[in-house]
Amino acid sequence: MMWPHNGHGCRQLERRRRIDDQQRTSELQEGEFVFRRGEPAIELYTIVSGQVRLFGTQRGKDVTVSILEPGTFFGEMALSGHHPRVVSAQATADTILSVIRPEALRELVTEPLVWQVIQRMGDRINDVEQQFEKLRAKDEIRLEHLGQLLQWRSKEGSGVRPF
Repeated sequence: MMWPHNGHGCRQLERRRRIDDQQRTSELQEGEFVFRRGEPAIELYTIVSGQVRLFGTQRGKDVTVSILEPGTFFGEMALSGHHPRVVSAQATADTILSVIRPEALRELVTEPLVWQVIQRMGDRINDVEQQFEKLRAKDEIRLEHLGQLLQWRSKEGSGVRPF
């Protein structure tokens, strides 16, 4: 029995093939870095299997931002240009990633307005992450000053003045 030809189904298969052609697979062992803070954001990732930890540093210590599971995409800052990464990404288990460059994704998005929306969302994410970094840096300075004041206060009780 022949199934009726459906042009919509063929278009979906062709689109899926084009997406597959634009992606590559990256295999990481536990502990390997996907990227490090400060590196340019040039690729978007989807976790096929394994687990990835996103983290930054605060007061010299690693601070986990998120633990990502299979099916999750990350690295979306790549959609808004080659901005530096504000966090690091590290495999916390043996991990397989699907990797795509924004230029390849752009080829798949045929509607210019949709691509503009995607880029604008990437810009907004980048702006929020930069503001977060500024606030985090201010908090670090405030904590350092608070520590100095507390030390001064404890010395003041012993009759020692800081000046």
